[in-house]
Amino acid sequence: MKVSTKIDQNAQTPNIVIFAKQKTAKIVYLEHEIQSVINHSSLFVKNQEDYQQIELPNIDRFYTEEHAIYCQVNGQHYKTQKRIYELADFLPESLFIQISQSEIINRHFIQCFRLSKTGAYEVILRDGQTTFASRRYMRRIKKEKLL
Repeated sequence: MKVSTKIDQNAQTPNIVIFAKQKTAKIVYLEHEIQSVINHSSLFVKNQEDYQQIELPNIDRFYTEEHAIYCQVNGQHYKTQKRIYELADFLPESLFIQISQSEIINRHFIQCFRLSKTGAYEVILRDGQTTFASRRYMRRIKKEKLL
């Protein structure tokens, strides 16, 4: 796939055009990803063989499992094409918080933080699950007063 940019002094607004022989699943996915980046309000995730658009506020968390990135929405788990570092740059900080190198959580999905007896930071989620935050990210969270 070739990506290029053409400058037109007469253009009123930027336009993105995809030239292809036929409309494939990859082209549809690319269209949706471009639109979600522009809107910054939704993300396309994979459910079985289909791609599904999910609004960002509906996503509970993103996590890494067996070298793949998943998102959780109301107890359902979907595979995403983006890496954690891409999601960290893409997702609005007002809605999501990164707690480790392998997990980003919707702020509204966090019930509380708790320091365990071993000194690890537990993150208790609204659905009763417990996950752990790394010390490095907790230091950043406290320093920036994100909680």
